[in-house]
Amino acid sequence: MTEEEEKHENALMLKADDDIKRKKESEIPFMLHEHHNVAKLFRFYFKTNFAFYDPIISSSTKKVSIDLLKFDDWLHSIHGEYEDKGYSMETFIKEEYGNEACLFFKRLI
Repeated sequence: MTEEEEKHENALMLKADDDIKRKKESEIPFMLHEHHNVAKLFRFYFKTNFAFYDPIISSSTKKVSIDLLKFDDWLHSIHGEYEDKGYSMETFIKEEYGNEACLFFKRLI
């Protein structure tokens, strides 16, 4: 990806994030129709595709949900066993990816 394409992608992510931020952060879950924006934001914050979507929980709750075990396995594959260093998943995400990413993540659980 060129620098210009990356800037454009980041601008799109920030716009999607601003649209969603109108809701109170970490208080209101994402509704199913917001799945596309969630996928974009997930890629923006975690630099990977939203392969952790949990369709069973999401369809039963009508809210976009994440498969925590699958996401935890991914975090371990990238960063190792963060629990051994005394981190919870939430604390690790905040430390590694930032507060905004952590707030976003919390809306998916």
